[in-house]
Amino acid sequence: LVPVCRPGFVSAAEAEDPAATLAAKRLIFDPGYPQQWAEWAQANGIEPPSLTGALRFTAEEQILAAAGRGLGIAIGLRPMIDEMLEAGTLVAPFGGRSGESGACYWLAWQKDAKPTVPAQKVLRWLETLAARTVASGDAAAAPEKIVKRRRVR
Repeated sequence: LVPVCRPGFVSAAEAEDPAATLAAKRLIFDPGYPQQWAEWAQANGIEPPSLTGALRFTAEEQILAAAGRGLGIAIGLRPMIDEMLEAGTLVAPFGGRSGESGACYWLAWQKDAKPTVPAQKVLRWLETLAARTVASGDAAAAPEKIVKRRRVR
């Protein structure tokens, strides 16, 4: 989880005080996952920002598009936002590290079944992204803490 916005939306001076900046700027979030801002704040040692007056979108694409248009600060999921950060369409005003939130991706399958070929491809893709994120120094956790495998009953 990384706060992102349009380049220039947060000044260098504002970036020095994330808590005050998040209180002063409009936030953007998914109402299905309102805890994302609180998780990021906790992982970064600040008080969770208020979501009063925040923009609400239920699709990640809408959330990131709104942030890219300068409508507020959104929470982006790494490594999903990496290409936008690299292209400069979004910036991480408080730095790109997400902190140790405990969040991860899960891929589960029945205990007596082997994952399908498409599921194996998704797993390899997630593991590759997780390893790349860890190798770049942008993740506080090891790849196996970001992507978890589990067989269920």
